[in-house]
Amino acid sequence: PRRYDLATVGRYKLTKKLGWRRRLLGKVLANPVVDKESGEIVFPKGERITAEMVDAVSAEREMALFGEGEIVAFDVQKADGEIYRMLCAATRDYQFRTITREDVMAAISYLLGGLVTSPEQLIIVRLFQGFASGLWPMDLAIMTLYAPQKKLGFSLGIMQGTLTAGGVVGPLLGGVLAELFGMRTSFYIGGLALFINFLAFTFIIKEPPMPKETAPLTAEERSPMHLWHIPILRTMMIVSTLAQVVLYILMPVLTTYIKVLAGAMDNIVFVAGAVFSLGGIAGAISAPLWGIYGTRRGYFSAMFLAMLCAGSMFILQGIPDTLVPFAIMQFGVGLFLAGIQPSLNAVIAQHTPAQLKGSVFGLLFSAQQVGSATGPLLGGVVATYLGMHYLFPTSGTILLILAAFIRWRYVRKGHPAVE
Repeated sequence: PRRYDLATVGRYKLTKKLGWRRRLLGKVLANPVVDKESGEIVFPKGERITAEMVDAVSAEREMALFGEGEIVAFDVQKADGEIYRMLCAATRDYQFRTITREDVMAAISYLLGGLVTSPEQLIIVRLFQGFASGLWPMDLAIMTLYAPQKKLGFSLGIMQGTLTAGGVVGPLLGGVLAELFGMRTSFYIGGLALFINFLAFTFIIKEPPMPKETAPLTAEERSPMHLWHIPILRTMMIVSTLAQVVLYILMPVLTTYIKVLAGAMDNIVFVAGAVFSLGGIAGAISAPLWGIYGTRRGYFSAMFLAMLCAGSMFILQGIPDTLVPFAIMQFGVGLFLAGIQPSLNAVIAQHTPAQLKGSVFGLLFSAQQVGSATGPLLGGVVATYLGMHYLFPTSGTILLILAAFIRWRYVRKGHPAVE
């Protein structure tokens, strides 16, 4: 094939639209494609190109055949014998930015939040915000590609800590902004912050290149749903969903429960917010430490220990009938809950091909959102029919069952986090 060099501008779009692997499928070449170094015929003349033939071309051979970031012309033969020239994109540098799309959508969704004038419009905006919530999975994918394998647990722990800290600081800052500038302005400021995030990813942060030893994936393996058929990934997503249920099961009644414990207080809303934030503060502190523990002792061991301790602490948290011991238990729960997600993320990252890490963390995020929606519903049902006190043993029991499963399935059998 003949090669045409192009400027850097537009290479990403050309590759996306004209990728040779996709365009050559089912075509018949009028001239063979030959490896000039070895003399081997890669794609023979007059034979229909199949997916198996395309998948057999490794990244190294593709680079040798077509170069990097260039446009390749193939002579293709139609059924009637007519020959035409088809342009395809060769291997490109993987340092392109897809995360900026999520940034822009999230910024727009927050800006729209400041423009709504009715509950119906707010519901539509909230739905749009849900569709625009792909930023965190892409962050995780980029982090797992950049982080050294020996420090993967610590890196994911830092990310979990910053996420938890943001969950604490965000509502507090939102309340302050609403008091100072009004609720609509708070949406505009949030949208501006996300737009600044978009600029940072566009001009400062680059997506990491694929590892050089990355093997090409088959058409089936490139499908995101193929990930669901990998047993350990499927199990980790289910475990993450149930852990998210536990995290959100107290949401509907926690403020009311704190009010019952505190009794008559003038600033009960502030007190409830402060007690609720204790878990987030503890998680921001302990998440990096759990990451270090997982790196040294194994991610399954860290996951088991965090679930065991968090489940036990949840059960104990339902015992106090005064606010101070309950608040102390809330801090303890946060210390141990923070150890679950970094270990889960590390295990998933270790068992996912580099090309599909964005897809797998997207599926994980979807699974977690199912847990986030199910948790409050379950909490409301338990509190209504059994009483608020039963929420704590319910949460603790779920985590203890998960801990027992992780120990039986992975820790006891010595299953490695890395295969």
